[in-house]
Amino acid sequence: MSVPAPPLFSLPLLLLLSQLDSALTCRTASQSQCDSAPFDPGHNLAGEGFDVVTLKRKGAYLIDLKTYLSPSKTCTLCSNPLQGNELQKIPLSVVDWRPYSHCIEDISSHSHASVSNLAQSTTNKISTKWKGGLSNEAKVSVSVPVGLVSVSVEKDVGASIEMGGSQSDVAIFATTKTEEDHHSFFSQNLCCRHYR
Repeated sequence: MSVPAPPLFSLPLLLLLSQLDSALTCRTASQSQCDSAPFDPGHNLAGEGFDVVTLKRKGAYLIDLKTYLSPSKTCTLCSNPLQGNELQKIPLSVVDWRPYSHCIEDISSHSHASVSNLAQSTTNKISTKWKGGLSNEAKVSVSVPVGLVSVSVEKDVGASIEMGGSQSDVAIFATTKTEEDHHSFFSQNLCCRHYR
């Protein structure tokens, strides 16, 4: 019994169709269709300023995420399978939008020994690239006379201040609780992405 060989074009065709999938879910629409359609979820999160001390959004945008009509009075409407295939508009500044639902299966849990450790851990989840140096390093030299001999000791000392997350809701809550009584803090993390 012989099994027929699969067609050679099937794999490349499947790859092409998978790439076209996102393109096929979006289309150009008229101004009236655009005006009545809602924006895609999270369209206003890209390019927004973020306060690393309070860990809150600032509402200031580096990218125009409100303009959706092109000079020819059309926009792009995309079908969102995560919301019942509703047609939703995307801003002009968004070049590539597609639904993508994925959760990282590894749920992490951490114990924090202090409020500053909790705030630092929360801040590090966002990014470590923004940190600036508020640190001071010095060499301390002490001479102490011991009888007829003087003993000198030199030591490098340093201190730093981390402002990131220090005024966040998490840090304020933790500080309030530690002022009331002894507390231990745990953080748990589950990460899901729905669009890219």
